[in-house]
Amino acid sequence: MKKQDNNKNPKLIRYGYLSNTVYFIPDELSLTICVDPKKEKHPRKRKPTKARLAQIQEDKENIIRLFQQNQSDLAGFVSKYDMTTDLHHRISQMTELDMLSGKIPSLNNVLSGASITLKYGEGLFEFLNTDFSSAYEAVRKELSGCQVPDECHTVAQQYAFTMRKLRPLFYQSLYTAVCPIVLIDNEHLMEAVEAYYHYVVSLQQEYRELFEFCFVDEFYNGVLGNLHAIERYHVYRKIHHQPDAIERKEHYFYDFSARGKDEARLGIPQEELNNRYEKWSKPSRQYRNFAEEYDLDMDELRLILAVPRFLHVDYRFSSLEELLNLEFTKMLDLNLRYTKCRRCGRYFPLKGNREAKYCETIAEGETKTCRELAIQENYRAKAADKPERKIYSKYYKRYSARVKTGQITDEKFRQWKYTAITKRNECTDGKISVDELEAWMEESFTSRKKKD
Repeated sequence: MKKQDNNKNPKLIRYGYLSNTVYFIPDELSLTICVDPKKEKHPRKRKPTKARLAQIQEDKENIIRLFQQNQSDLAGFVSKYDMTTDLHHRISQMTELDMLSGKIPSLNNVLSGASITLKYGEGLFEFLNTDFSSAYEAVRKELSGCQVPDECHTVAQQYAFTMRKLRPLFYQSLYTAVCPIVLIDNEHLMEAVEAYYHYVVSLQQEYRELFEFCFVDEFYNGVLGNLHAIERYHVYRKIHHQPDAIERKEHYFYDFSARGKDEARLGIPQEELNNRYEKWSKPSRQYRNFAEEYDLDMDELRLILAVPRFLHVDYRFSSLEELLNLEFTKMLDLNLRYTKCRRCGRYFPLKGNREAKYCETIAEGETKTCRELAIQENYRAKAADKPERKIYSKYYKRYSARVKTGQITDEKFRQWKYTAITKRNECTDGKISVDELEAWMEESFTSRKKKD
């Protein structure tokens, strides 16, 4: 079996444009994506020229439409993901008057400069489960007969044009939004968009197959079940005649802040930090000799030694393919295991309990998780088959309603509930009949007086 062709066409498309970074915190099973802020239009700091204001007024309707679209798109991302971006505050405060006064916020990618924190697999799953076909058809219709502006020659201009025209396709998933392509051949737009669509779909197919092969417990369990995820991936690459080497663009750097939600800003308790500074109240002769030897000012040396430093690792990526590969290989490192939810059909991680059947996700259109809904459905199914459960449920609802109205105390209801469950189980075991169970339930509390 050969490696799938990702339909890349570098003559028509630049697949990586933004210089993004991502870092991983394995202990929290989280990753944070930092979207490149440098290739975006931001509000102008100086007062716009008269010519610029005239141009804005001329294109007033278009500018307002794009501004409103940006507001809507950004609000959608913020509501869906754990993300921070100063652009969200700026754009939410902007008015149409600001727009027409030349204070133009980003009109390209609304995720510019954003930091987005996800759980391992969250972004990957969303990408794999996204249907791009409708957005693709909408973009094709939009591009039909489209004329590329005469000034669209530099990569920055081509990027702006691509974002405007392919926005519905990019914003279908988070990962396609943070890794937009650039259409670089103005003469073959339709061919380029088709190539991009097939590139995305082929990546979906490839990573669905990879994910199942490496992480899913049920997949050929008798053959692969005892293998580490990395070993399963090795088998996959051998089957597909792929090389053993995989490249990742690592970037090492020092910082005084620790990463992780549970860490202090400096990574150490304040008391310990104070102790470090106190040691410098009377620096020893050895410290002075050290500073002199290496030509350091004493205050500078104090800062270097007292403030903690942590070695961090970031990964650089520009293309969708690079991001998917980074997250996937990090998941391999942790030997994660997944199974398919028997209710919604989506994969979810196993947490020690290999018998889990339902996920903790709230499916679209639902208000409860698949697990909660499955418990309810299973209970109803059992109650339908066993009359004693139906009787217990009937009287439980009746008496709990009386608790709310004050006719029965909480303590008496708890005592009744314990005995009622015992009686229900006795009925299930055949020790008492259904009629005897119902009679006991009926007589448990004094009934309200009936009208004559």
